[in-house]
Amino acid sequence: MRVLTAILALGFFNPGAAMAQEDPMEVQRCVWSCLSNFGPADNPAYEQCVVDHCGFDGASDQAATPTGWQSGRIDGGRTAYAGVDTPDGGKGVYYFCDRAGRSELMIAGVSGPAGAWALVIDGQTYAFNFAVRANGVSTRIDPGDGVLGALSRSSRVALSGPGLPDNDTSMGLSGSSRAISQTLSFCR
Repeated sequence: MRVLTAILALGFFNPGAAMAQEDPMEVQRCVWSCLSNFGPADNPAYEQCVVDHCGFDGASDQAATPTGWQSGRIDGGRTAYAGVDTPDGGKGVYYFCDRAGRSELMIAGVSGPAGAWALVIDGQTYAFNFAVRANGVSTRIDPGDGVLGALSRSSRVALSGPGLPDNDTSMGLSGSSRAISQTLSFCR
């Protein structure tokens, strides 16, 4: 669920002619309904429900890892992503890029002021100046930024920002290397 929400919030998702007439909140309600009926979000039945009923085909080309890291393409195949959610599905870390040079890091599911937000990766802090989005905060980063390497080779990441307790924002990084590598290779 967070992947679709993050994609919509970043403006990457282009639902095409079939969805052009639909209200984005109607799509989101459909996704929530699938999650309610077939959750958790890593259940293949949930992904199939989204594909079959919500008009979103991004789930069909995802390569989900056993630990929840996902990678795939969206926006008609023009944009690649890699990301993971917290165990409760309330927050997540996503990297998006495309062949036109767009490269962004997003913390999904958070709210608060723009400014200093950070990822704490195995105890090392990577701070960025994030802008507020509809469902989180994001920042443009270089595809060669060290934070992507750290996410690929470390074991845990936690979110740091205004009003976030450390204990509910920790995510495992097993599988991140493959997901990030696949995303970066698409965007080069």
